[in-house]
Amino acid sequence: MTEIKITKEFLKKHNVCADGYKWWLMNCEGLSDKEQLKKIAKQNFKWMIWVLVELMTHKQQIMFAVFIAMLVLPDFEKEHPADKRPRNAIEAAKKYAENPTEENRVAASEAAASAASAAYSAVSAVTSVTSAASAASIAASEAYFAISAASAAADAAAYSADAASIAVNVAVDAAYAAAYAARKELQEKIINYGLTLLKEED
Repeated sequence: MTEIKITKEFLKKHNVCADGYKWWLMNCEGLSDKEQLKKIAKQNFKWMIWVLVELMTHKQQIMFAVFIAMLVLPDFEKEHPADKRPRNAIEAAKKYAENPTEENRVAASEAAASAASAAYSAVSAVTSVTSAASAASIAASEAYFAISAASAAADAAAYSADAASIAVNVAVDAAYAAAYAARKELQEKIINYGLTLLKEED
């Protein structure tokens, strides 16, 4: 089982920001890890994701990014049902996580680049939508986050050193791509899955 330990040493080792470190000292020092995670989750979603990802193994980071990408993938496929680049990137990332060979790493990297191209197209769609078509603009924005998440999932598979920061950005993008009323539910799903991953055997 993965051991969770959030300490001064852990935070310094992983270069937590000064404000985050100060907040932790005032609110979390001396508490159990479970109590700390509850406080952090209530305080700041982005920081909670950062902590979770820094506690994860590389494989867990990939699976976390894949999970988030799958949450928002339907937004993209609803708008672009024939474009399979995001789904291919997710599948490539999953394949690498399950079998981390060089061949699968290269495939994940190539799939990430392809999904990034789809992201660029989605951004262009957002900027071309008129203000009168706000609903379409929102849908396009969610599609952009979906394929960005897919690209990041594959990137996490291909580049170990950047996996943590990639997964953090994916989580934040996915949560804020959701409609306001659904955002809390999506954030809870992301956090709960991250905690579940940490409890699983490596």
